[in-house]
Amino acid sequence: MKWKRLIASTTLAFMMSSTITLQPAQAATYQLKNGVLIDAPTKKVVKGYALYKGKLYKDGKLNKGYVYWNNKLYRNSVLNTGYAIVGEGNLMRLYYGTQLKSGTKKARNNTLLFKNGFLAQGNVQTKDLQYLYVDGRLSSADEKVYQKAGLSYLYEKGHLSTGEKMDATKQYLFKDGKLDTAAPIQLRDGHLFVEGRAPQGNYLYEGTLYFYGKVSQELTDYKGLYYYKDGKLADGDASPYPVKFNQGVPIVTIDSVSMLDLNRLQVLGEDTSWLLKEQIRVNGKNVKGKGYIQSEEDNSVWLLNTPVALDEDIAIQIGNQSFTLNYDLTQASLALANDTFEPGEENTLALQIGATQKSVKEWKEVGYDIKFTAQQAIFPEGTTSTTGELATTNKGVYPLHVSVEKNGKKRELDTKIRFTAYNPKEEVATDEIYLKVRQDYYNYQMTPTKTLVVGELGYVSTAQFANPGFRVNGANLTYTSSDTSVISFRDEDLQDASSEDSLPIIAPHLVAKKAGKAKITVKAGNYTQSFTVNVVDSKRKLTTITAPKTYKAYIEKDINPLAVPGLRATQKDQYGDPYYKASSKSTIQYPKTIPFRYAPIKTFTGAEVYTSLTPTTAGQKGTIYYKNASGKTLAQTALTTSKLPAKVEIDFNNLNDLTWHYEDVNGKYAGEVPKADVSGYKVRYNPAMLSIDGETTGEYTIGRINYAPVTFLRNGYTTVYIYDKNDKLIRTRTIYSPATRPAITSIDTKDVPTLTAPATIGYKDVLYTSEEAGKDPKVERFTLSQNSNATVRMTQKAREWADAEEYENTVQAGDLYLDYDENGKFSTGDRPVLTVTADNATDYALNKWQINEKDTIYIRYGNVIEKEIKIN
Repeated sequence: MKWKRLIASTTLAFMMSSTITLQPAQAATYQLKNGVLIDAPTKKVVKGYALYKGKLYKDGKLNKGYVYWNNKLYRNSVLNTGYAIVGEGNLMRLYYGTQLKSGTKKARNNTLLFKNGFLAQGNVQTKDLQYLYVDGRLSSADEKVYQKAGLSYLYEKGHLSTGEKMDATKQYLFKDGKLDTAAPIQLRDGHLFVEGRAPQGNYLYEGTLYFYGKVSQELTDYKGLYYYKDGKLADGDASPYPVKFNQGVPIVTIDSVSMLDLNRLQVLGEDTSWLLKEQIRVNGKNVKGKGYIQSEEDNSVWLLNTPVALDEDIAIQIGNQSFTLNYDLTQASLALANDTFEPGEENTLALQIGATQKSVKEWKEVGYDIKFTAQQAIFPEGTTSTTGELATTNKGVYPLHVSVEKNGKKRELDTKIRFTAYNPKEEVATDEIYLKVRQDYYNYQMTPTKTLVVGELGYVSTAQFANPGFRVNGANLTYTSSDTSVISFRDEDLQDASSEDSLPIIAPHLVAKKAGKAKITVKAGNYTQSFTVNVVDSKRKLTTITAPKTYKAYIEKDINPLAVPGLRATQKDQYGDPYYKASSKSTIQYPKTIPFRYAPIKTFTGAEVYTSLTPTTAGQKGTIYYKNASGKTLAQTALTTSKLPAKVEIDFNNLNDLTWHYEDVNGKYAGEVPKADVSGYKVRYNPAMLSIDGETTGEYTIGRINYAPVTFLRNGYTTVYIYDKNDKLIRTRTIYSPATRPAITSIDTKDVPTLTAPATIGYKDVLYTSEEAGKDPKVERFTLSQNSNATVRMTQKAREWADAEEYENTVQAGDLYLDYDENGKFSTGDRPVLTVTADNATDYALNKWQINEKDTIYIRYGNVIEKEIKIN
């Protein structure tokens, strides 16, 4: 019936040659009788299609209309000649002679466009640019801006427009359908166009500020000056704003200027929030931008592009006012650059003064006197040392007094150092392969598996190598399979690249082809490891649910149930992998005798479910049943309820957050800590190694939230000490701080000397070397450094510089691309980085998306353009 409806809805019938094929001997028995084709031996009318003496018959009569039979097109029973459009609507086909017309061809007075016989799909522009088609039909839009390879065109009713016209949005100026670039800058009816486009954002032209091509009417800061009505410099009163201006410069009253540290300047006074970074100079250089510190107004603190020197005069210029400051040793922060060591190893203390880290020897060379005093003999000299060399084989925590002097000024620090065997659990594990099963662009099975079903794609998220210890993104591994008939490889985009702004992330995927086993070897540099993947035929199905056999739920107060991990259950398939299938709805049945403060989760379809249990009565017992969609019990948990224990535990969660919660007598999670119970606890840490919730004072006081973000500042081991409200030490924890990423500190180009301004590249940024619109050459080389003092500068648009604070000094090599059309974003005509290689891959493995070690990196772009990145 389906084929009959298809034939009936068109004037073209499709018959496959394998369905009806006349044999010559059979055709010889046909004859015409009264104009009807019959089979002579049987005297019956020939059914279906039949070819007789060059003419096509259907059910004994000459076929009328078009039919495609035996791989040829017939028209009114004879072979078609010339062009023919067959079918209706989206089923129209273009034939030439008996076959579909190959190539591209316009038809019906240029109103239709066919490609290889079918209606051309999507937006198609003809080679002569004169016509625009949408899904094979001439565009019917009164106006349509079409963009291709970074170029823009204007079409009206599918025809390239003529004369000079602006589009309806006033964002483009066209001349005969193409961008009007006859003059670099043009004004039309109050609208500004640069090379045929309205400039994006703010643009200053002949003393007037434009915003997306229109004269700006809002108070706007642009390149260090304020503009207001009619795009002119703000001058005098700027009602309704409270501040007054003098030719774009705010008139402010400054009460005090001070250095908070070597990197931050604080300016307090009346209307100082209106100051711009271009109006503040420190030692002849502009500040970087606004900064933030705890308990201070955001608009009063400015970050410096270059840290000031300790114990030297600092020249401050704010508008036409001048100030001289001095930030000496007594004001600077003092911390140990390293605080945790393995006993018995050769170790030497180092110091961080302000934001600068140096060895004791280096500090002495610039005039500092340093002395360490301990309560026990941990130095070769005994309890005191002027070198910082350590000598002990004993584990433990040792109080330490540090004294630093220069030019008669002194700074002291009381701290601790710890000698401990590094926790093996905190070091790099070995041979970990994380293979994910891909379901679509956005959905991967997030737990490791070594099983694939035929037809599935697997993606190696990361591979971890134990020696020397690093993790490598799966996209940058080299893969081999012991049996490519079982497992082969294919490149797939890790994200949905349907938008032209999406930068593709191409990574190799494992393709499960047939049942069997294959040994997969991955390689990064000179390092390799292998794992075996089992390919099976049977589709995944839910077979088990795992849940704790017993669980104790505690009565909690002042709690958000969604924030409590609670009871976890996992759906698994027959291969032991977590089971993901939305159509499989499992249920959780709770004991009716136990009342809960909040209704717990009763159904789940994902692989895992966390049920937050908040009972209201202690001493209750019951059983929780986990059932599949058919009602079969697959797991059960014996549940008891109890009062909340008094033990508070404070710990690091995945080395990213500081968290606190209750634990039971067995050390297991027992509920969230009521906020008041830990308010006032103190966490003391080394500010040279990490910060907690943005604080770098070395002490963090827990407030009325149950977590605090932790930021690691440099690599190495460090120890954190936690004290209760009575200042009693309750927890000592040694953790590993991961290494920082390199920042770009200078840029070499082919045409200009080294750029002195530090810079980095952010997501999809285009980096240029000057502020001149369109005149700055592309970057040829980046010089990277591990210097934590390096400030960051990046461009977010092709023709406009923008400052931004980087919280990680990271170079995203995978986001580099060449902006061929210079439109400031990644688009169809641009080329992303294709490969990243390193000279010395034996020292480390190069992660394709992050350059994370010191070496010389070469990157290759799409159009065979090579760049070199040097990391000092």
